[in-house]
Amino acid sequence: MDQAAVHQLCVQLIGAVEVSLDPNASMAKRREAYEACEQFKETSPLCAQCGQLLAQLPNPAIIRHFGLQLMEHCIRHRWNVLSLDEKVFIKESSMALMRQGTLPMFEEQPHIKDGISRLIVEMVKREWPQQWPSFLMEMDKLCSLGPTQAELALLVFRRLAEDVAVLQTLESNQRRKDIHQALNANMESIFRFFLQIINKNLKLIGNAENNKVPLKLCEVVLKTLSAFVEWVSSSTLVYDDGQLLHSLCALLKDSQSEPVLYAAAECLVQILNRKGSCEERLFAVLLLQSPHTMECICMTAERALSCPPNEPSYLFLKLLTQVVTGLGSQMQYLLAKDPNSSVPANFGVFLEVLMLLTQHPSQVITKECNSLWASFFKNDHLSKNPEFIKYAKRWIELAVPKCMKIGVPGHIECASSVYATMDFDSEEEFLTFFHRFRADVQECLHQVTLILPLEAFECASRCLRTVMSKNPPTVCTILTPLVIEWEAVTIVLDSVLNKILHCVTRPSPAAGLNLINECLQYENNDPFIMSFLLSSISALFVFLSMDQSCAAMLPQVLQKIFSALVFSLPGQTKDRRTRAVKNVRRHAASLMVKLAQKYPLLLLPLFDEIKVTFNNLAKAPDQLSQLEIVTLQEALILVSNHFNDYQRQTIFISEIMEPISSLWISLGPIFSNVGTFMSYVGLDRPPVEPSTEDTNGQNRSQIMRCTKLLFAITRRCLWPTDPELQSKGGFIAYQTPAGIPVQRNPATPHFLPLLPQLLALCKTLNDLWKPEALAALSEGYRKAHEMVEESRRNALGASMAWTLAESVEQKPQSPLERMQNFLTTLHEHCYLILGAAGVSFGHDFYSIPMLTENLVSSAFTDLDPVPDYRLRSLIRPFLKSFISSCPSSYYQILTPVLSSICPYMFQRLTNKWQHIASLYDNGEIENPETCDAQCCEAVLEDNLNRLLTREYFDLLRAVLIGSSPGLAIVSDDIMDVAMDSGPINVKSSEVISDLGRQMLATDIICQSMFVCILRSFSWSDNTISQRAVQLTLPLVKLLFSENKLSDQAASHIICSILHGLEVQGEHETANMGFTHLGASIYDLMRQRYPVLREILLSIPGTSVDDVNRLDEKILNAPKVGKKEKVVRDAFRKISMKITNEGTSKLFKKKVSIKDLPPIERKMKASSAMLEGNDVQHNALDVLFGDS
Repeated sequence: MDQAAVHQLCVQLIGAVEVSLDPNASMAKRREAYEACEQFKETSPLCAQCGQLLAQLPNPAIIRHFGLQLMEHCIRHRWNVLSLDEKVFIKESSMALMRQGTLPMFEEQPHIKDGISRLIVEMVKREWPQQWPSFLMEMDKLCSLGPTQAELALLVFRRLAEDVAVLQTLESNQRRKDIHQALNANMESIFRFFLQIINKNLKLIGNAENNKVPLKLCEVVLKTLSAFVEWVSSSTLVYDDGQLLHSLCALLKDSQSEPVLYAAAECLVQILNRKGSCEERLFAVLLLQSPHTMECICMTAERALSCPPNEPSYLFLKLLTQVVTGLGSQMQYLLAKDPNSSVPANFGVFLEVLMLLTQHPSQVITKECNSLWASFFKNDHLSKNPEFIKYAKRWIELAVPKCMKIGVPGHIECASSVYATMDFDSEEEFLTFFHRFRADVQECLHQVTLILPLEAFECASRCLRTVMSKNPPTVCTILTPLVIEWEAVTIVLDSVLNKILHCVTRPSPAAGLNLINECLQYENNDPFIMSFLLSSISALFVFLSMDQSCAAMLPQVLQKIFSALVFSLPGQTKDRRTRAVKNVRRHAASLMVKLAQKYPLLLLPLFDEIKVTFNNLAKAPDQLSQLEIVTLQEALILVSNHFNDYQRQTIFISEIMEPISSLWISLGPIFSNVGTFMSYVGLDRPPVEPSTEDTNGQNRSQIMRCTKLLFAITRRCLWPTDPELQSKGGFIAYQTPAGIPVQRNPATPHFLPLLPQLLALCKTLNDLWKPEALAALSEGYRKAHEMVEESRRNALGASMAWTLAESVEQKPQSPLERMQNFLTTLHEHCYLILGAAGVSFGHDFYSIPMLTENLVSSAFTDLDPVPDYRLRSLIRPFLKSFISSCPSSYYQILTPVLSSICPYMFQRLTNKWQHIASLYDNGEIENPETCDAQCCEAVLEDNLNRLLTREYFDLLRAVLIGSSPGLAIVSDDIMDVAMDSGPINVKSSEVISDLGRQMLATDIICQSMFVCILRSFSWSDNTISQRAVQLTLPLVKLLFSENKLSDQAASHIICSILHGLEVQGEHETANMGFTHLGASIYDLMRQRYPVLREILLSIPGTSVDDVNRLDEKILNAPKVGKKEKVVRDAFRKISMKITNEGTSKLFKKKVSIKDLPPIERKMKASSAMLEGNDVQHNALDVLFGDS
């Protein structure tokens, strides 16, 4: 076609592009114009010629960009079918655009520059180095034409490095290797070229008007370098005595251009984040030993720290902090791994810079620095360095100020707020960060205390005395500055004293006792300060355990705790206490539990006195709440575990349980009937306000008191761990025929009579969900069974909307909220008690006659209407602990339980996942933050189903493989529905446990477990798939070895795996797990089940040769390790034909790049090419010579 026709086509294309982007055109016309452009791009043989004309000046930028798109389309999708003349035309046209097809550097649009560079890179991917050997030479000549062309050449190198090495987006793996090899062979010359541009343009920087072009080129070359420095060899970075590193540091010091500063800092950060052996970190040695480097970094830091707080300077300061911490991390690694390494001479300069950054008001910068301080504190070599010790002492002084909760965005009370406003969008986001930030400070305090225990304690004690000397205001809140300081001091004190016993050199007990005495003498009636004072006493309690003489102060300490336990403000009664007062009292009760856990032997001599005090307080009607009483009883139980006398301990447990035992038994008839229970707790009556007049509320309180105490006893009452003490104390019930002692728990005879009422209550809680019970709810309690707000938000993956202002005083709960909390807590406590009973009571619990029958007829009945958020309590806290703790001699009692729950859970989960899939298909599930209430409920239902399924699969693992016995405590897990949760690791070494073998011998259990695991492959949750894949291989191996698999079962297994690939194969981790599992099972069962071969042949696009090669590899692979890989690769080649692709890839046009002949080895530069005397003979040197 002649040029006139091409020009005519171009005119039509220009019109179509203008219409498609015209906001005044109708949607139909825009669509028609867009489709015409796309059709031309896909079908016209003149695509490249038209693109070349459209891309030229003086066409508007949008037309030129479309022309570049046409040319790129030809290269990407037609290159393999183009004639040589057409390829040469596109290449020459592209190079012409590089030479003279753009406006000057500062006038040209970035997307035009990017489009032109993409043309060259796409041709390089297909032709270099084998068929375009002059590419580098042409780039060099291009740079000599001017700064605009030099910028384009640098953009080509940057995109090429990103596509080949950084992002690895090149479609052909072989071509990627070829180009990578060619780049490495020429890397030192390429880097010399980059350095020449930097040095040449640095010399050209003069007055402000002439600075623009040199600074822009420096910025571009630095951004290009950032695409290389992550992966080039370490020797390249240190070539010519590390000229590149010195240049980057010089740019930090001397450059006044913010973009250049950012680019230089980012480049250094990428270099310093490199990993590898000591030999591969030569660049770090060079930087650390260079006085010039430290001088540049120090001067840059001083300049950056002196800048006023604004976004650009703060962004650079954060980058500079990463440079400093990266350099320190390299130093720490070399000192730890290389015995020949030593602390650099300028270490003091480095520490000064690090300390300056640590002192900065921004908590984000301090957090970055603290990660380095923590690694320094752990380093044996550095922790003994005198220079470092000096700075470690300075860091300790910073701990209290940094632990203060200040700097909340929007609160302009300090410099930290200014920076927090730039870092965080909301107060909630800041508080989430600050929690992690303060945890890092505490970890640093733990480590520095091991190095400098005396200095750390001296600083903490001085801060405590200082804060006690200050006069508090009349009214304090959590936002009061003195309260914030108290909180920080107690955190630092606890962090220091938490490690003090691990130190060889400790503070004298007298120093600690003096500080305790000052705390005991300190008087203040503010609830917040009293709470922090209790925390300080708790931390200082360690000194009472250091020496026998120190224990003399214990009664005074306990008296201080007891005074806080009964603390109240004037005019407040038991029913009208403020939240702050309740927190002080609960803090004191919880402190007794903590002390009983950590120092039971210290409290043991005073056990009787403590018990009398507690009993007297409990008898006073207006003193302790039910929760406070149970918490104190829990502390006594913990101390009683060290009686080492079964009779004494069981008598004590009897005394504690006596008040609730008769009450609990009397509640049996109420627990046995759902209607009676609803009337007793008030569900069928209107809500009553205030709570003091709610008689049903008192009934609920009595039930909660009983369940809390039962849970405390089952969880806390234990026998001694020492076998000798067990024998002497009477804790051995009998010995098995094998001579293994069987222990008895002192609480067992008092707990077991109360078990029937507990099981009746479990059944009634299930019956509350029956239609007739729901219909009996009063109007005010219609929503009583709904999830509490905190659990609901956690299940949706949203944290609580909580701010400092809202935490000052919590609003009182409504009757409905109190009822919701009661039912939720009661439900959880019932199953926690049952789960703890198996752990604590052992043989006595599992030997109860008709135990499993009673469990099945109570807790496992009428589960259909029970929602997922209630059913979770049955699966995790109870069943998992019940199964994991079961002695092997009682495995047979688990059969009825699993025969009941496994088929039920299989059917329930199958139906629920089908329902969830239909919601997705109908578009009813969207983002919970943007959708309406109905959609939010669907998202909640989906997330709860995922959580329940994951926990059920944890239960299956406990049965089949085994898990550590112990009590699983319910927590509100924040829902994470990310599809890629990590690599699926199929552990071929795992085997089915003895319990698993015994349970699988029952057909209904075996079938329901196995089919549920296989069915889960099609459920769209990567975490569930991971757990299912890990269970499948050991399960199949067992059934295969016992010859229990029919041809139909074997077919179902392999089909389920293939279906899993079809549904979830788009996710790399799931793909790897299913492929490994499928290959392993096919390898295991192929010879016995020929039907598996037919299944693979039925995959569309699979040839007989592919399957034959797989069978051959199974039969003839030489080594076991090698066989696994070759079988897996062959299986992947077959299964990939049905693997699901992600939505982003569904309509992506395939790009095919042909492999070129192999590169000859001589392509790699020899050492002779790098010798100084022969450099002039190196063609690459000519290429990148001075222009």
